[in-house]
Amino acid sequence: EFQLKWIREKIGLVSQEPVLFTSSIKDNILYGKDGASMDEIRVAIELANAAKFIDKLPQGLDTMVGEHGTQLSGGQKQRVAIARAILKDPRILLLDEATSALDAESERVVQEALDRIMVNRTTVIVAHRLSTIRNADLIAVIQKGKMIEQELVQDPEGAYSQLIKLQEADHSDSESDDQQTYKELTSPSGQKTSHRGSSSSHRRHSKSRSFSLSPSPHGLSPSPHGLSPLPQVHDLPMESLEQNSDEPLKVTPQVPLRRLAYLNKPEIPVLISGSLVAIINGTVYPIFSLLLSNMIKTFYEPPHKMISDSKYWAAMFLILGLVAFVAYPGRSYLFGIAGSKLIKRIRSLCFEKVVNMEVGWFDKPENSSGAIGARLSIDAANVRGLVGDALAQIVQDSASVATGLVIAFAACWQLALIVLAMIPLMSANAYVQMQAMKGFSSDAKVMYEEASQVANDAVGSIRTV
Repeated sequence: EFQLKWIREKIGLVSQEPVLFTSSIKDNILYGKDGASMDEIRVAIELANAAKFIDKLPQGLDTMVGEHGTQLSGGQKQRVAIARAILKDPRILLLDEATSALDAESERVVQEALDRIMVNRTTVIVAHRLSTIRNADLIAVIQKGKMIEQELVQDPEGAYSQLIKLQEADHSDSESDDQQTYKELTSPSGQKTSHRGSSSSHRRHSKSRSFSLSPSPHGLSPSPHGLSPLPQVHDLPMESLEQNSDEPLKVTPQVPLRRLAYLNKPEIPVLISGSLVAIINGTVYPIFSLLLSNMIKTFYEPPHKMISDSKYWAAMFLILGLVAFVAYPGRSYLFGIAGSKLIKRIRSLCFEKVVNMEVGWFDKPENSSGAIGARLSIDAANVRGLVGDALAQIVQDSASVATGLVIAFAACWQLALIVLAMIPLMSANAYVQMQAMKGFSSDAKVMYEEASQVANDAVGSIRTV
């Protein structure tokens, strides 16, 4: 009865691990609504409690989030995802463990943002922490895909009542541990006794180690009279994203062909064999022209002599055809082997170099996984074309030119010189054509890498899409 696209337009999702695409914060928020204005974006980030940390970033909304949002902390990614959901203004909002993977401070900030956007819309919350559903109109306990309880606290032995008791007990233990830890840290011998705590209490404190400690009826709370708080990760400006415009652009160095030849050094015997076959294949066309011109003379001979000569020339053409039939596939096979082994070697070296790069290198948009995958696929294949098909064609054409010149000078050297005078013009034409094609291929390479990254994001994050 309903179109799937229409239903998806009415539903917003904030999951436990929010998916951000390899683009700027602004672009990720705009995925919630096409054509949204800057005012709408500002309202969305304000409601999502994201304006504070975004304004601290050097590039603000234009800051690149990195692949899968690796430039942002968990709380920051969650708030960007909430802003995206707010901008979409869905009729139905799905919150799938939206705060379970966050630390206490980030959870508080994100929960405040969620409380703001849950107004005036149907909200479905999936949660293990009961604090996140305290304002819900209807609460149900789901076990193994089935609703096992809906009356909740009316049954003191029910599943929901047991959950409340477990979390209350855990909260009480946490408060007593926090008080004990405070005493240990503030006592003169605290430095000695602080190492005697149980491993479980140590794990609890490790999650909230960025808060100040002060005695409170409710356990730990930030206080100016306690220990000074450590800086939160999500409050620090991301200096790593700031780009210095004064730095000169790096120019790609010109790599000599001898490096490529050195990489193909193990395949030298194969290349020599392929070159010999390519030379044989290159001499076929000039010899064919010579045979054809001599065969034409037989049409001006007497009938009895024409019959005998035609059999001879037919045999020559047959032999030449057999040579070409063997030489052409042999050339492609031998150069193909050399090119394939070179591709494998280059891809292995490139991949080894990529995995050894520093982390900051991957933060650049042009070094995303999709772009790197496209380079490993396309660039290595282009090198194979240079060593395989292109090199074979060069050897074959050189053999054809040399054989043709020998035949031309032997037949009529004056006419051969006239033909040679046209070679510079033909070379200039080929050079201009090559430069034009090179420009087109450079643009196509950038577009291919961008398309590869989009496809990578779309397939890898198909649920969010």
